[in-house]
Amino acid sequence: MNEFLNSDKVVIILLILLANNIYGVVGIDIGSYYIDRFQMFLTSPYYLIILLLSILISVFNTLNQFEKNYFFIIRCSGKKEYLNILIKKVCKNVAIIFVMNTIIAMVMMNFAWKGSFGVRIHEWYNITNLQYLIFYFIRMFAIIEVLSVLFVLTIKIFGKRMAWMISVVIILLILFPFRTDIAIESLFSMPLLYTKYLDVYYYDSFALELFCSILFLILSLVILKQLQKLCLKFMNSVGR
Repeated sequence: MNEFLNSDKVVIILLILLANNIYGVVGIDIGSYYIDRFQMFLTSPYYLIILLLSILISVFNTLNQFEKNYFFIIRCSGKKEYLNILIKKVCKNVAIIFVMNTIIAMVMMNFAWKGSFGVRIHEWYNITNLQYLIFYFIRMFAIIEVLSVLFVLTIKIFGKRMAWMISVVIILLILFPFRTDIAIESLFSMPLLYTKYLDVYYYDSFALELFCSILFLILSLVILKQLQKLCLKFMNSVGR
């Protein structure tokens, strides 16, 4: 973790996040309720794209640092242990970036906010807007961690140059399209693209949205597990 925080790339990432959050705050109406505007701030497509690109840079930075630790690599019992440790390091560093970004976002909002805090009943569900915002934060964090692992596996399967291009395309899916007026009324209309869980859609109930989100994350983990097996076949031998 110390190597990661002391890296020059982290300073660059923090500057990108700072600029992104300033732009995000400037780009929305700061009046009305704080919580509702914060939700709008977080779901902006261009804000999310810059955030995910910062995460991608963090993944590449972690991988580069990890590959330089030759003496640690040769102590690994094999490819599986090497990949598991790498994924854990990436997830830990991405969590640090997410927390830093959250703090920056809150500071920016507090500087610009002019309305009331506005804890109230959510316009669609029988929960408060604050409870929904907390739920959204948790889901957002989980999806970002899933994407970071996907980026790692993509790098190991396709190589860094090709993986960068594939990862950028995955991130840019946010724009195609980002919003629709389709309501999710049952499990059969459950969104299957990760971008739909970084936006706010109308579900028939909060229980349905919660269930769809959990199911999507479970399916994502199953896919990542299969990709990890594929990745181990492509990787060269490591360790003793």
